[in-house]
Amino acid sequence: MGDYSKALEFHEKALKIDEKALPPNHPNLASSYNNIGAVYNDMGDYSKALEFYEKAHKIKEKALPPNHPSLANSYNNIGAVYNNMGDYSKALEFYEKAHKIYEKAMPPNHPDLAMSYWHFGSINAKMHKYSEALSFLEKALSIFKKSLPPSHPHIQSRGQVAWPGRPPGACQAAGQAGSSGVNQQLYIRIGVQIYNRIEDYIFLADTIHKLK
Repeated sequence: MGDYSKALEFHEKALKIDEKALPPNHPNLASSYNNIGAVYNDMGDYSKALEFYEKAHKIKEKALPPNHPSLANSYNNIGAVYNNMGDYSKALEFYEKAHKIYEKAMPPNHPDLAMSYWHFGSINAKMHKYSEALSFLEKALSIFKKSLPPSHPHIQSRGQVAWPGRPPGACQAAGQAGSSGVNQQLYIRIGVQIYNRIEDYIFLADTIHKLK
């Protein structure tokens, strides 16, 4: 576990320097607020995380054009906090704002778009909308396979998405369960409840895709 109090101490020192040296809407101030928000988010202090993420976002809204990718990142940060709080409809609202910017600012196979679809997939799964979740996860998988090299940690040499730390025989077990007619929703539910990394969700989608 990280030393959050130390991290906060240094980020707050940096913020004080920035506040004295920079105009109130300078992008570096937004970065300082964002860093503090990230620490509070990791600590589980979501109200404080939102406070600082929103301060960062207000500066970005004034300093950047409306379709700047940094604004999308800001929406994603706020969405992630609502996700952690269990307010999935609110999280989805901010993830959708981020996605609209990515669609305008990024090429169609950019990894940021894949991450955006992954956010939609994970949120829909948590809301028990499993068919929608699977659709978004497969979109994410498709983009990652086009945009990342085979040697990338997300993707193994055979095009199967990496699942670091998966138990031995997990692939075989998934295959046997699928051939036995286990509902696809089960895989999504397991992925949401047990695993918490992007590799796991994408591996899940890849496995289901192969079992169809």
